[in-house]
Amino acid sequence: MVQPYFENIRKQIINELEIASSDIKVAICWFTCKELFDVLCNKLRNNKSVSLIVLNDSINNRPDGLNFQNFIDLGGNFYYSDVE
Repeated sequence: MVQPYFENIRKQIINELEIASSDIKVAICWFTCKELFDVLCNKLRNNKSVSLIVLNDSINNRPDGLNFQNFIDLGGNFYYSDVE
C-alpha cells in the first residue's frame, strides 16, 4: 500500500531508509541534504546495496556539495544524469 506524506517528509524518508532491508534506489534531480546522504552512506557501511542517480549540474557538482566520491568509495552505485 502506498502512503502519501505531506508533513515531516524528511523524517519519513529517513525512517523508510533506515528500515530498508534490500536494495535502495534513489533518483533525484538536486541532492543537497547531508542528513539523507549520511543515511545512505550508513546503509552502504552496513553492506546494503544503494544506487543513486542525480542531475549532472552546478548544484550537484559544487565544491561545497555532498561528497559523492565518498559514496562511491563505500561501494555505492553512482550515476550522473544529463538532461538535454
